[in-house]
Amino acid sequence: MFCTFMLHNHADTFAKSPTDIGFCDLLQHDIDTCNCAPNKQPPRRSPLAARDAEDRLLDEMFLAGV
Repeated sequence: MFCTFMLHNHADTFAKSPTDIGFCDLLQHDIDTCNCAPNKQPPRRSPLAARDAEDRLLDEMFLAGV
């Protein structure tokens, strides 16, 4: 019963759909790479069988503003 109460009171904390990602600017982080140069590699090609699903996901992310 307490869990249900907490979930309803904080419902805006949880994503309602896969594209509901939100944004938080309260935290900033840095990645310390010392003196290492970045790795430069060409992007890998996605398999032809997965290309349609990848295009759909990219379109959803674009519409969500990612």
